[in-house]
Amino acid sequence: MPTLTFVDAETSWCYGRFRVARTWIERLVGLLGTCADARPLLLRHCSSVHCLGMRYAIDVAFLDASGRVVCVASGVCPGSLLNGSGAEVVLERPASREPWPPMGRRLVTLEDSTTLGRHDGSDDI
Repeated sequence: MPTLTFVDAETSWCYGRFRVARTWIERLVGLLGTCADARPLLLRHCSSVHCLGMRYAIDVAFLDASGRVVCVASGVCPGSLLNGSGAEVVLERPASREPWPPMGRRLVTLEDSTTLGRHDGSDDI
């Protein structure tokens, strides 16, 4: 899976390197079946997530097309369902005490310092 590194556009804080789920099945599965030290995951074209079948809690950040955080949840328990109205992209990681993006912050990718933007329909990042 390809990866992208996300940083805060204002503070340059790095939130980590995220594996990019490119296919529908990769997005459906998400972190399911991984262990609590799994690498964080980016889900494109996504505004809701489920934690059905998960064995550990996760942190979730929903981003709009400009990369702005529109919803954030930490320590989401297995079995939960979450919706981030207006989200284009979801970042998820195993629950952690490490910093996580707050509401309203804009994130950019370190690779190109641009926002995620709308996707053109191809699966290229």
